[in-house]
Amino acid sequence: MGSTYIEYRGRGFEANDGITELWLSLLVDEIDALSDIPPWLREAREDWEVQAREGFNFGSDPHLDRFVTEQARHDAMATLCRRIFDRFASHGEMLSADQLNEMSHMPRESGHFTRELPTSMFIEFGRQMLDLLKRPESA
Repeated sequence: MGSTYIEYRGRGFEANDGITELWLSLLVDEIDALSDIPPWLREAREDWEVQAREGFNFGSDPHLDRFVTEQARHDAMATLCRRIFDRFASHGEMLSADQLNEMSHMPRESGHFTRELPTSMFIEFGRQMLDLLKRPESA
């Protein structure tokens, strides 16, 4: 499984593509739960769904600079990421392969996750995403 440098406004972090794909799946779920989805977020959702479903295992990237171009979008993205972060924080120390595959948008027959993984891996990804999304004036 590969990794990709996720960047936003000149800062970033290296992330495992499987973890990124799962986060993209959960971003899609969070967006789908919204009652009113702005066009920019609908476009981002479509991009993220393809990456999450196809499981490229390389180059998984939320393209934050492309989609999060103004303060309102920035705030919306930070809110979505906080919800996912809190979701992972509510789990125990480990996530089973079944739990991970249930959250994933990968086709079930692919068995994308084959073993349990520490929840901390997904929480750390969330911390790094939230760090990237700090308000520019507080970064």
